Amino acid sequence: MKTTLLTLGLTSFISFSQAQIFMPERSTGFAKASTTVTGLTTITNVQMNAATASIDTAGTTPYFIFSNVRATSKTTTMNDLLRVRYPITKTSLDLKSAQVEIFKNIGIYDEINTLFMSNVPAISPMKYGTSTTTYASGYYHRFSGVNGTKPFVFDLIACQSMGLSFSSLSTPCYVAFTKSATAPKATEFTSLIDSNFYQSRMAVLDSGKYYLWMKPQTGTVATVQFSFINENASTQVTAAHNIVLSASLRSEVRDYVKWKIRLIKDQDLVLTQTSGSNVQWRVIGDDSAEVGNFFKGGYGTTTFAPLVNAPAQATTTLSLKKKC
Repeated sequence: MKTTLLTLGLTSFISFSQAQIFMPERSTGFAKASTTVTGLTTITNVQMNAATASIDTAGTTPYFIFSNVRATSKTTTMNDLLRVRYPITKTSLDLKSAQVEIFKNIGIYDEINTLFMSNVPAISPMKYGTSTTTYASGYYHRFSGVNGTKPFVFDLIACQSMGLSFSSLSTPCYVAFTKSATAPKATEFTSLIDSNFYQSRMAVLDSGKYYLWMKPQTGTVATVQFSFINENASTQVTAAHNIVLSASLRSEVRDYVKWKIRLIKDQDLVLTQTSGSNVQWRVIGDDSAEVGNFFKGGYGTTTFAPLVNAPAQATTTLSLKKKC
């Protein structure tokens, strides 16, 4: 699914909700494909309850960015995720010349912690370069002669959250993730990894082919071993009053599971954890805003009372349990 880039006039916004803005330490999404400029019309509502803000200075024109914005318009619904880009200079912020990237049918999404509520299939087998050989998700695969000119190719689907576990590298390697089959420039290899390294929270907002490139820090070639998984591997189910929730989480990767809970305004959600260690419980509202966040360390019984007090009438919230 390709992304559409649209021009948006600030005067078109009506019915703003109260903004809840965060400045993340790093981006948790993949690079974008090429885009098309059109118009976004008939806007009737905009929400920024769980938007994240960042500044992009990679191109000629710097941009101030709000991500995870939602809007009802002729071409979008509240189920779509928008990334609004405002051109900036040292002296001005041009709010009237915004560009909007649209990611269709993302649904409820905690962008700060990269937690999708939608159910998605497993990540398809990976290929290396032009080889017809496929490599399954969840298993460690070993490759020799890696030199930064041949990519590892993934077919990814929106709402997958990818994790990469590197267990053995003959030498530290620079990595780059792109949506182009053309090898990156030397300056695009910005991340350096070594053995026993796990990269989590790689959010897929746009379905399509993605390319992982690896280049040795020293020498001409490297031998690498790694596995890849979909952290959003669970199926969301509905939880009722006074039932037992249980799940199995893999300790070596960042796993999470999700339940759907129906609450009414001012209703308390009380949760008693009887087993498990080093996990977090999060409650996410249907507007994607986090309304509860609790950590459980060690063993034994702990009661969170209340885990959350529902902030709105008939709010649909989701309780999430994930590895730290």
